[in-house]
Amino acid sequence: MHLLSPHPLIYGSPCPIPSQAGMRLLREETIGAYQRRSEARRTMRVLELMHTHVVTVQPEDTLRDAVDKMDLYQVSGLPVVDEEGRLVGVITEHDIIRELLPQRGESQTEESYRAEWLDLRTRAARVRGMLVKQAMTSNVIAVDENTDVLEAAAIMLQKKVKRLPVTAEGKLVGIISRIDICQAVLEDRL
Repeated sequence: MHLLSPHPLIYGSPCPIPSQAGMRLLREETIGAYQRRSEARRTMRVLELMHTHVVTVQPEDTLRDAVDKMDLYQVSGLPVVDEEGRLVGVITEHDIIRELLPQRGESQTEESYRAEWLDLRTRAARVRGMLVKQAMTSNVIAVDENTDVLEAAAIMLQKKVKRLPVTAEGKLVGIISRIDICQAVLEDRL
């Protein structure tokens, strides 16, 4: 015999209170479902979440070309690939700004540092013609396509990067970003 809920109507009909055995079964089913989802979460690979259409530049492209692509596609960095599609570097806004701004040396006077700032037009002209390979970061933080998504997220946090190039046998096959992982978590896909 089921007891009725003290609330007169839940969703339009009396709500029976399950027995202790029914509650135990419900708990076991819920725990089992949670464990199955947790196991599935542990095995999601980057391959399943990455974007495969990746905007890239080549080492011989100019920084002007790289900036134009970053602006067009609204990204702050681009993977650099060679003719065979192998990942050889990454060029970011940070790399380009580092080339534009004067570096202050320990022995440099305030006046000479200001003079370099005033010569920004000359620096900008030089940077426009620079090749990507001259400013890119060659020591790329990347993940294999079979890497666990949560491991990729941990790498992004530890290395303080927004996105990771994804490779298969050294060739660029995709890219995964922090927002991709956030969306997957919030959509309960992880």
